[in-house]
Amino acid sequence: MRHFAVKAAQWTLLLGGLGAMGYVGYVYADSELYQRYENWAFDEQLHGRAPSVPAFLADATPLRRVLRRSVVVEEREETKTDIESADRAKAAPLERPSTAREMLERALIGRIEVPRLRVSAIVREGVDDRTLRRAVGHIPETARPGQPGNIGLAGHRDTFFRQLRNVRKNDRIEIQTLDGDYEYVVDSLKVVGPNDVQVLAPTNANVLTLVTCYPFNYVGHAPRRYIVRARQVGSPTASLANESPAADAGGQ
Repeated sequence: MRHFAVKAAQWTLLLGGLGAMGYVGYVYADSELYQRYENWAFDEQLHGRAPSVPAFLADATPLRRVLRRSVVVEEREETKTDIESADRAKAAPLERPSTAREMLERALIGRIEVPRLRVSAIVREGVDDRTLRRAVGHIPETARPGQPGNIGLAGHRDTFFRQLRNVRKNDRIEIQTLDGDYEYVVDSLKVVGPNDVQVLAPTNANVLTLVTCYPFNYVGHAPRRYIVRARQVGSPTASLANESPAADAGGQ
């Protein structure tokens, strides 16, 4: 009887471990695929081209053939959700997005890069679990790139913001958007409690605040928050998407 109980416990642990590994693999693959497609789509828009899943999958590599169905299904689900949201908003006055594609574009903030740390990730609106699993999230009610004030971005310490453990003062941070590129230099690093929202308070200066959990090697829900504050430097650079043929001709 004891032998049977030990065997049952072993099998339970084994199956549990396999299930956990499968879930981790799914999360990693989902995040990787999402970032690959969104980075490609962002670059296409920067160059004035309309991105599409068929174009992304045009080279039909083995990986993309395997993942083709999941990409298409994901886009259909997101489009369906956006169309439903648009239908609910029909009574709203003016300024509402007229198509699901416009709504998707509004959800996209841009791309953040920390060159020295080789950090590069798509930034989207929101800090819900799904968004932070796939991208760096823009914290609602904080400024957006191009707006005056304090821009708040959040990311997981074990994915997109893993390398922030090695960030230093004076490191350069870049944010690319469809409207222009913005550059920041790290001013300060600090650790705060999870309820210290003062770090996201509006500011007169144009600053960027990165937030992730701390300690980086903590197992489970980390009890504190690691804050990277950077100041904007220089003038915004116009994106390729905003460069007109006339302007290009004038520069030659």
